[in-house]
Amino acid sequence: MDVLNQHKYFMAAQSIIKRHGLLDENGKPHLLTISRFRKTFAQRMWQLTGGDIVAVSAQLGNTPTVAGRSYVAVSPDMEADFRRLGHLMHADWAGRLDDVALLAELARETGIPAEQLKSIAVGDSNTGVGRCTDPRHGEKAPGDGTLCTHWVECFQCRNQLVMESDLYRLFSFYYLLLKERNFISRPRWDELYGKIINIVDHEIIAPNLRTKENPHGCFDPYLVQKYRAEAEATPHPMWQDRTILGRVP
Repeated sequence: MDVLNQHKYFMAAQSIIKRHGLLDENGKPHLLTISRFRKTFAQRMWQLTGGDIVAVSAQLGNTPTVAGRSYVAVSPDMEADFRRLGHLMHADWAGRLDDVALLAELARETGIPAEQLKSIAVGDSNTGVGRCTDPRHGEKAPGDGTLCTHWVECFQCRNQLVMESDLYRLFSFYYLLLKERNFISRPRWDELYGKIINIVDHEIIAPNLRTKENPHGCFDPYLVQKYRAEAEATPHPMWQDRTILGRVP
């Protein structure tokens, strides 16, 4: 923005502040800055795209990591979704699924009945790329009561869950998508699969690694690397043949 436009913006902002009596938390005239508008824009884009951090980052001209860290504020709904994912993953590796009190607490926090939580955790609702909180009536389900198999869409579905024991299947799918770059054009690959790779890397794995800086992370880094290597060398039978992608809705 050049100096003239900056001055025009400043004067327009001052007019809005004065006309509407906008005050900050200290009772002083509110300071409107471009950076504040940018964060509002990012938050609105997040809502309109259904939480697609890749699409938001593209609009901002940032990487998904920068956009998520600097511009997208964590809403109560986002926190609830993260807690749901984290609690279930921890319940899985902690082996506490027979703990009635734990299940009752999880049910209160997630809004999912205790028996359904247990069913999800033991694998009754497994998908090709993780698990589902409601495979018959979830956000991406067909709507007729049949099981949902729209696994490519799992990565933009509020019903998706990924536990540590799902990582072998998840990475098998991940590497199959990467191999598809050898068979279709790059623009087409970006359109179909690029977002999924980014979601796996930047939303599922990286924020949930258990490290010294993130001691409550849900994934053991050693197991993540183990499942990565195993999936790349010997993929899960479901994701060994690229023809399966043509049959995934």
